Amino acid sequence: MNVKNNRRFQNSVRKIEDTFVKLLDEKNFEDIKVQEICNLADVNKSTFYVHYQNIDDLLLKVGQKKYALISERCRQNSTENEIFFVQEKYIVPLLEALKKDKVFYRAVFKRFHFLGDQVINGFKKAHTYYFNQNGIYDEIEIRYYITYYMNGFLSLVREWMLQDCKTPIDQMTQIIITCIVSQKRE
Repeated sequence: MNVKNNRRFQNSVRKIEDTFVKLLDEKNFEDIKVQEICNLADVNKSTFYVHYQNIDDLLLKVGQKKYALISERCRQNSTENEIFFVQEKYIVPLLEALKKDKVFYRAVFKRFHFLGDQVINGFKKAHTYYFNQNGIYDEIEIRYYITYYMNGFLSLVREWMLQDCKTPIDQMTQIIITCIVSQKRE
């Protein structure tokens, strides 16, 4: 049986995802077909559909894995009461990671204009202390602040990606910090 811890299962996922990312570097997302991924990854089409509903689902799942790696990188240098995306020491490595893999992230930002619960809940968990320190305790209110903040942050990053990361990282970092700080609750 092909379960998530099975080596063959994991190998199929790796081959599909690696092939997909390579194809994104060569062509537009809209031009990539499931059959092409399967042929190049040397897996059956049915194997693809065991792991993913469609190519959008594949893009989303690869993006979630990449996001987890970036989040972990930010978390390594933080304390419990720090806000990741308001400090240069977190924004710069994030932007560097996005720029390094800009072909992939450009496809993500073109395709998805929403935040999944994974991102919102992860941010909430990481920043509850900050909200509480600023007198915000209501769970619903916190969710609204997080949604507003993250959508604004991601909109700035999305626009930067769609502009081919032309604005230098240090300037983009200052733009993000300025936008975020100007929205802080008094």
